[in-house]
Amino acid sequence: MKAFPAERRNATGIPAAWFWHAARLGLVLSAFLLPASPAAAFVFNEPTVRQIAPETVPFDWSAQKCTNDDIPDQPARAFREANGTINFVDTHHTMWRSTTTNLTTLSHRCSPVMMSSHNNTDPAMYDDKEWIGAPWTSDGTTVYALTHSEYQGYRHAPGGYCIRSGEPFSDKAKCWQNALTLVTSTNGGSTFSHTTPPSHLVAGSPIRWERGNGPIGFFQPSHIVKGQDGWHYVMARVMGGVQPLGSCVLRSRNVADPTSWRGWSGTGFTVTFPSPYLNTLDPAQHICEPATPQYIGTLSESLGWSTYFKQWVLVGSSDNADGVSGPGFYFYTSDDLINWSQATLLMQAELPWTYQCADGNAFYRDPSLLDPQSKTRNFDTMGQRPYLFFTRFNLSSCSSSLDRDLIRIPIEFSNQAPGGPAAALAASNASPRTGELVTFDASGSRDEDGSITRFEWDLDGDGTYERDTRSSPVTEKTYSAPDSVTVTVRVSDDDGKATDETMIVRVGEPGEAPGKAAPAAGGAVGRTSAPATVGRFELVRSRPRRGGAVVRVRVPAAGVLRVHAAGRGRPIRTTRVNAARAGVLRIGVRASLAGRAVLARRGSMRVRAQLAFTPVGGVTQRLVRTLSLRK
Repeated sequence: MKAFPAERRNATGIPAAWFWHAARLGLVLSAFLLPASPAAAFVFNEPTVRQIAPETVPFDWSAQKCTNDDIPDQPARAFREANGTINFVDTHHTMWRSTTTNLTTLSHRCSPVMMSSHNNTDPAMYDDKEWIGAPWTSDGTTVYALTHSEYQGYRHAPGGYCIRSGEPFSDKAKCWQNALTLVTSTNGGSTFSHTTPPSHLVAGSPIRWERGNGPIGFFQPSHIVKGQDGWHYVMARVMGGVQPLGSCVLRSRNVADPTSWRGWSGTGFTVTFPSPYLNTLDPAQHICEPATPQYIGTLSESLGWSTYFKQWVLVGSSDNADGVSGPGFYFYTSDDLINWSQATLLMQAELPWTYQCADGNAFYRDPSLLDPQSKTRNFDTMGQRPYLFFTRFNLSSCSSSLDRDLIRIPIEFSNQAPGGPAAALAASNASPRTGELVTFDASGSRDEDGSITRFEWDLDGDGTYERDTRSSPVTEKTYSAPDSVTVTVRVSDDDGKATDETMIVRVGEPGEAPGKAAPAAGGAVGRTSAPATVGRFELVRSRPRRGGAVVRVRVPAAGVLRVHAAGRGRPIRTTRVNAARAGVLRIGVRASLAGRAVLARRGSMRVRAQLAFTPVGGVTQRLVRTLSLRK
């Protein structure tokens, strides 16, 4: 049965992935009896995602482990210290860090231990086994982190294990309570600790642990991201008791305060998470409404703002999320962290719960996207070419053990649609000084089934295409301040299909070493679902033009404006424009192929169009108007 397309479930209704935390539970699993065959090469979903460089092994357990249980056991996270050193975390419940300057090679640090779990036998303390899952820092010195905190009741329950003799490993989940807790480092991430438990509780189940009522609680926090509205957001898997199964979105303005986080209720961020051991609770009043469970299921492995897609991107593992591609890593996109797209395959991979011996000598888990070019201190943004990190479980005679490695693969995204143009971008100087003129050239772009008709440019990296050079593929820009700028060209063809291509331009001071541009500190990166108090947008003017119409719309704030056909048929192409600020936008609405056929016969036509404006951090506004188009 598939309750969610994003995750397979067994007869218990619990995601199969939950029964593959075996390494966390200190077990060695034997899968099948047949010998393993050599692993196949990784297969990506080209042209949407492609591998652009060979995979590497930044952490090899057999050569680099500090102790046997020093294993990759969480999706990778990273943050920059005040001195620029990058801390890399993907650790077990005894936690070691790695450091790096570029996310390519890692130096694994066996001393000091970042943090050890406390093995507290009291479920009310939320202090048994902890994994650092979501670090965040604004200054690189004081680092806060949300942990995945397990109470492993099968180890502590009176009478020993809470399963009967002969029951499978999966039944241990009946005694599993999970929560999110807060830990803090004051030395740049070298070591972490938390306040006296349970004062470090961030979010947990509103019902108390009882023998046999698990798994319950909040699991596996995503990256913490900061929206342009000033709020910090995180996603976490939720399940158990009255809590619907899914992925919960939480937010806080103060990550230093564990009680400040609020969950999504379905209409706002109002859900609180007090401890049921310290308070008498009505569980129904403390339920987080899962975000788009029909698409993302319980996924929360990796979250970040994509400067390429201009949307949030969520990555997770599924056995067949799109219904056709089979097991692997999938990604989803969202404008607001609440409403998510359907799944798109990122990379095919055998997962712990889909693997069979004939599949080779490894299976894979814990995908995460980190971009070495991210300008934020916490790597919560990514561009067109991030690194994909994941864990490889090395098998021997079809059995798994603690032997697992971290894999890194440089990848490239493309939004090229079938039949759409192939975009290319070059620059006269990718490492200019301030005041130097840079020429950008997209003349290498091609359209196999037609012609390229338009080039639009985002030259300052703010997400808005501020320059339209029509059919000319060349433009110029001078930068006045040092920065690392993501330049984007949008190439459109005569079918109305568009493809984006990006490059990084590192602007330095006069006399500075070429390409040197300091990353920004942690800051706002993308749109969110937080309510924003803004006025209404309005259609100012519409007039026909050759092949379509020109529309002027006044928007009250920064955001995204979309125009598409309303009702049956698609006489016009869908158009999207990013607004950097309040003001009047000029939008060219073009007839689709079907619309052009009508114009060819009639010379003009009137169409119903829906205009939708989503302000940054606000709720989408819509209106429907009639537009006049001419041949």
